[in-house]
Amino acid sequence: MKPTRMIVGCMSGTSMDGIDAALVRVHGTGLNIRVELVRSASVSLDDADELRGFTNGHPLSAQRIRSLAVRLGEQHCVAIASTLGQDEADLIVLHGQTVLHEPPLSWQLIDPWPVAAAFGCRVVSDLRSRSLATGGQGSPLTPLADWVLFRDPNETRTVVNLGGFANFTALPTDADPSIDNIDLITGGDICACNLVLDRLARDRLGTSFDEDGRAALTGEVSTAEAARLSNRLKPDHERSLGTGDEAQWFDDELASLSPTACLATACDAIARTITSQLPASDATVIAGGGSCNRALMRSFASHRSGRILESDAFGIPSQMREAVGFAVLGALADDGIPVTLPAITGSVTEGRDGQWILP
Repeated sequence: MKPTRMIVGCMSGTSMDGIDAALVRVHGTGLNIRVELVRSASVSLDDADELRGFTNGHPLSAQRIRSLAVRLGEQHCVAIASTLGQDEADLIVLHGQTVLHEPPLSWQLIDPWPVAAAFGCRVVSDLRSRSLATGGQGSPLTPLADWVLFRDPNETRTVVNLGGFANFTALPTDADPSIDNIDLITGGDICACNLVLDRLARDRLGTSFDEDGRAALTGEVSTAEAARLSNRLKPDHERSLGTGDEAQWFDDELASLSPTACLATACDAIARTITSQLPASDATVIAGGGSCNRALMRSFASHRSGRILESDAFGIPSQMREAVGFAVLGALADDGIPVTLPAITGSVTEGRDGQWILP
């Protein structure tokens, strides 16, 4: 094993607003690796509307599905090439585009072969299927990466991802390196987030998203509606988060409000839901595209006590946390460490996760 590995992590989230790629320099092996972000890039996601429709159950032919998978691989090549520049990768880690997540069924659509052919290095994808095959949920995947990136010897931290869906990782302190605190990590999915806000922006503003939450900031929150929607949005362990039908609820329930009031109320409802599900901690680390939405962050801060930081404070741009996280997961899988945590995904796995393409 090389003492230093150059690994590219890629992420296309449930918001389907683009493909993120992050090149990281990984020092060492195992859970004590040190990670340095070298470069990152984002590209737009073609066929986003068609992929959203497919995710929501609109039928497509086998030929079209296969075409979309290949195109996703090709679009990832563009993001990866922009990220690499003149560097070469030892490993590329692909998440793919989630079009179904209803355990034990899950589908991260992508053909990894265009990537393998273009860059001539090892490629790993499908990191969650071993967990699913052994009775687990296969999600969320990032908690072990969060441990590597954000743990601290002196304080507890809760890492919150404000993506298409919101999820969290609660990290214990790491004061005594001789004690394995991995089993004390908790986390899970919470609720739809940007998926709802982006849908409302498309329907009410005619834009792909509410940039920086500017429209929502000018709207008045309907406290009663926000509380009611928050209660409905709280996690229901009998249904999958992967359906995205929450966006339709908000559209229907907030139909009588002005566009700006609708977006402001949705931000507050989502922030209420997320904060109500988080454990107490010394600090909260925010990442994901939702961190750019100032209305969402304002509501989040009003419902969450303690210090709130963005992942940028740790050298990881908030919109790149998942891409960096997947690079970390790829490094751990490369070292033979199971990347899912039994306490979080519900299954015990052994061996090397993922599907690998070797040069």
